[in-house]
Amino acid sequence: MRQTSYLRLLKGALAVASLLITSLAAQAGTLTFSANGKNTVSGNNNPLSAAVIFDYDGSSVLKVTLQNTASGGAYVPSDVLTDLFWTDSGKATYTPVSAALGSGSTLTNAPATYDLGKEWQYLSGISGYKNANMGIGSSGLGIFGDGNFSANGNHTDGMNYGIINGLNANANPAAQSGTFANNTMVFTLKVGTGFSLDSISNVWFQYGTSTSEPAFQGSASSPSNVPEPGAITMLASVGTSGLFFGVRRRTKRSRN
Repeated sequence: MRQTSYLRLLKGALAVASLLITSLAAQAGTLTFSANGKNTVSGNNNPLSAAVIFDYDGSSVLKVTLQNTASGGAYVPSDVLTDLFWTDSGKATYTPVSAALGSGSTLTNAPATYDLGKEWQYLSGISGYKNANMGIGSSGLGIFGDGNFSANGNHTDGMNYGIINGLNANANPAAQSGTFANNTMVFTLKVGTGFSLDSISNVWFQYGTSTSEPAFQGSASSPSNVPEPGAITMLASVGTSGLFFGVRRRTKRSRN
């Protein structure tokens, strides 16, 4: 009878811990998409690849890390990663906060002064682009307007401020003279109540300055519900507490 009570106690403690971890996992975590293909419009089938990480803090901050991962460097403007699109099936609001180079990234042919937040726009309510309803772009494509990660943004137009992974030695003059984020951009957005990484799908990477240029749909390569380290600690704590309490009860009874 005592052993049965102990097992019930331990199962109850573990069940509570499991519920707590499920709650945390549904809040914070990361979701990664990647894609690759060929630039069939350039005439030389340059290899293209990209990745994006949606990183949610579980409260109100979403960081979108967009990376050009193509090897060999950009040859032509249509090798430049300029726009990201996705579908969010939820109703949470997004507010752009900042746009910056990723760690270790540089800006090629950088002007004396610049503000990357003025060169990229976050936009919701998109229609007509591969069923996506949200996006971040540096090239207008007839979709984006003015940059809004900083006040008084510039018009999003052309290839400049898009993302490359180096310039090829044989890049054409237009690519050689462009101003690009070399490797990674990080966009910070504030998200409203009810946001969930699970609502994100249908991710597309767009290159160049026209929707007729290369675009690839991303494949998810990591789960959206990644428990925070504290969740694991909590599970261990609750489970150990239940075990200790049960052993203590059994010890006290055996002494009586």
